Amino acid sequence: MNNKYMAYGLIFLNALLQIASCFWYRELPGFVWTLANAILILVPLVFGLKMGLLCLLPVDKEKWGEAPHVVNGFYDPQTNGIYIMGAFARGALYNSEMSDEELYATIGVIIGHEISHAFDSDGAQYDKNGDLRNWWTEGDYARFRERNEKMIAYHNAMHPWEGQDFYGSIMTGEACADMAGVKVMLKIASGNPDFDYDKFFRTYANVWLTKETLQAVYAGINDSHPLPYLRVNATLQQYQEFLDCYGITEGDGMYLAPEDRVTIW
Repeated sequence: MNNKYMAYGLIFLNALLQIASCFWYRELPGFVWTLANAILILVPLVFGLKMGLLCLLPVDKEKWGEAPHVVNGFYDPQTNGIYIMGAFARGALYNSEMSDEELYATIGVIIGHEISHAFDSDGAQYDKNGDLRNWWTEGDYARFRERNEKMIAYHNAMHPWEGQDFYGSIMTGEACADMAGVKVMLKIASGNPDFDYDKFFRTYANVWLTKETLQAVYAGINDSHPLPYLRVNATLQQYQEFLDCYGITEGDGMYLAPEDRVTIW
């Protein structure tokens, strides 16, 4: 849809909603028009008008979607760029005292994770210019979807506790990015004969070391990000380097046969 018509639609719809809310508020028992009540109603109207007008402007691909003091990193399909905030790339995730193994397992995996979002189930729908357009060949996209379906089935088959399912269909984007980030770092590590894989895997696991209430875990079931323990166990068991490092073989709980592994990239 043309951005211009979308903007006009948003402005019109927002105006209708605010007008309707005025009549609704007026019918409330004891409601009195005051400055505070007027502001309460007008603020959403102004915000809606602003968002509608912004749709008339071209996408500013130089503008970051977060402030540098926000602890976050993300991929934006509209700019086809990754963004690692300054507050994120510090401390335990990045500092000058880290070894190669620690750097690869932290900020390295994170950068690989964000880049690969351009090729997950959502990012794959945008082209190099950030436009929502199918740029795949028919055969490539069919194989991509096949791998996504395998990953969905893989997560659906796991249960955090008896009677509770995972919803693999909402987890493929983040799980794909986790696995791709680790795979890229392992590829780089393969060029270093002295690479300490044990240190790398332990550092990566420590990134997702958490202590949560049961309520938080329940909420995480419906999140597109896999639960922290899955971001370690389900991710690392995909790679032969991990299995070899700890002597994991067929019959062990963490072993996953090559034909059952689900890395998309």
